[in-house]
Amino acid sequence: MSYLVMGDDMIVDTETGEITRTNGVGEREFWLVDTQVLIEMISASQVTEAELREERRKLEYELQLRMEQAGQKEVYHPSIKCELKAPTPVYDQGKLMGLLELIDPAVLPNGYTPAHTEIVNVDAKFSMTTVKAWGRKYGSEVQEMIDNARLPAGRGRLSIMAKPGVDHA
Repeated sequence: MSYLVMGDDMIVDTETGEITRTNGVGEREFWLVDTQVLIEMISASQVTEAELREERRKLEYELQLRMEQAGQKEVYHPSIKCELKAPTPVYDQGKLMGLLELIDPAVLPNGYTPAHTEIVNVDAKFSMTTVKAWGRKYGSEVQEMIDNARLPAGRGRLSIMAKPGVDHA
């Protein structure tokens, strides 16, 4: 293969006469690489991406474990915001069914969807944003039922982001 570069944006294959244009600023990094080699590089980069994702998962697991053991919700870093976000609470929908007898039927549709059939069967479910407010509004019996329906929380979610306006070098 033999190539002739003409200006910043034109490459001519002297064997085939094929003219290739770059993006106008000469940024065509792999233009001398054989197609088979390019395919191999792409394949290798996919493996590398998977390895990097796995390595990141392990690092995040270790950091989250340390934060949980230390009871930390946030770790100070001068240029990176690192916090452990609480998991979203999950409720046992079956244990909430007693609310149907305790809540005003006129208010009930705001926080409860009965079982019904659309294209598929849809189970009965409660909207916990509304239901939690019922606990404060309707008193201790309702609040106790809601609290008893709460399932054990899973693990929180680790959030690591660069702080805006800070040099990250």
